Amino acid sequence: MPKGGPSAIDDPSWDDAVRASTGEAVGLGGADVGSPVLAFGDPRVGIFGPIVSPPPTGPEAVRLFDLVCEAALNPRFFELKRGRPAGAQFGPRP
Repeated sequence: MPKGGPSAIDDPSWDDAVRASTGEAVGLGGADVGSPVLAFGDPRVGIFGPIVSPPPTGPEAVRLFDLVCEAALNPRFFELKRGRPAGAQFGPRP
């Protein structure tokens, strides 16, 4: 247990909200997607990803986010993928 008390993962009061959020994500992204699902807009759309390693920061992160959202708003767009040359690389977190 982390110093200072229990973490949210150990707190059952979050369970219903997490289930509802996961259900919404799967409903928007499709039953064959995994996590993460980016959900946004009105009407809401959902898309799997993006999976990025190492994660970008600053203007590069904003540009990627904008491009992914733009692609997701096209109702004919459904997938973009390429192989991974190496394992995950974790960079700095904002």
